[in-house]
Amino acid sequence: HCVEKGGYDPILRQTLGGSPTCCYCGSSAGAIVVGASLQTACWKGWDDPRVVPGRERYEDWHDVAGLNLVQGQSFFPHMDGRWKSLVEDKQKCLYDATKLVCLNEDE
Repeated sequence: HCVEKGGYDPILRQTLGGSPTCCYCGSSAGAIVVGASLQTACWKGWDDPRVVPGRERYEDWHDVAGLNLVQGQSFFPHMDGRWKSLVEDKQKCLYDATKLVCLNEDE
């Protein structure tokens, strides 16, 4: 939401996809935003979607694209055993479920 509202999308795309190349380190939402899909941000139900006008329900985030800067991969941060069955179920909804990268707390 902040990337969209602040108009950072073109700045990030130009900076991260241009030449010379640069290194981007994103954790948690920072990892999700460079992925293909933002829907993974809603899977745990940690955040209140009502803070984004027009996307007040988790279902409203189903088709929201990320910046897709990493070859079609989507990211699920804070992975541990308690999320295993949730991820197995939810990743079926991704355009390409084989490109889901789960990141543990220490990654």
